[in-house]
Amino acid sequence: MSKSTPLPGYKTTKPAIPAIKSMFRELGAQDACIQLQELCAVYMQNSAAATNAPLDAFLHLLYQGNGIPHGTLSFSELRQLSAKSYIVLTYALFEKMLLEVIDYVKSSIPGSAAAWVTKSATGGRLPPLLELAANLPAAERQSLEGVPEFRLFEHYRAVRVANSHVVGNTANKAQVAFGLLSNNDLSHFTHCYELQAPNPASDITFQDFRLFTRAIKYYSRLVNEAARSAA
Repeated sequence: MSKSTPLPGYKTTKPAIPAIKSMFRELGAQDACIQLQELCAVYMQNSAAATNAPLDAFLHLLYQGNGIPHGTLSFSELRQLSAKSYIVLTYALFEKMLLEVIDYVKSSIPGSAAAWVTKSATGGRLPPLLELAANLPAAERQSLEGVPEFRLFEHYRAVRVANSHVVGNTANKAQVAFGLLSNNDLSHFTHCYELQAPNPASDITFQDFRLFTRAIKYYSRLVNEAARSAA
């Protein structure tokens, strides 16, 4: 008996594009590494609680005892930085896949490269997901833009930019991106993923990573279907 499609129920009827196959392998390996880091952090926190030691002092002793240099002894700050780094790493693999899918579509449609749109109405460079959607036929474009994950990825892209390019108003833009998620979007994530996420850019947690990487895997089915149909 075939397994039922998990929520949010996105499907593809077409063979997976090589870029998407590669992304699944890379995400799987990266997810395992990130989960190990989170396991170590939780174990450390529980170990400190078991000894009744202040967490930051416990962390200091671990650094000293293992000869590892450190930059900060604030465990809460390190957890926050780690959670944001998980988003940065995950977005890198997502973007890599999208750029390769863009190349696939352009190479599959004669003459499309010359007419390919890369700029927004204001003249800025389109992010990969928006670029892919903008150059697909109307039906395929709607299939990508019409689901809450489309806006979720723009939120996490803004988080990635804010933490990779800590200049200007990138942090404010990341906060604004979260505000673009509607109540219906948030209800969708609660119902389909059952996680305490998404969170604003200033309050990213490990749950955001879990939501992001799962959403990518489900949404990639829509990307595959749209790209294969367009090509």
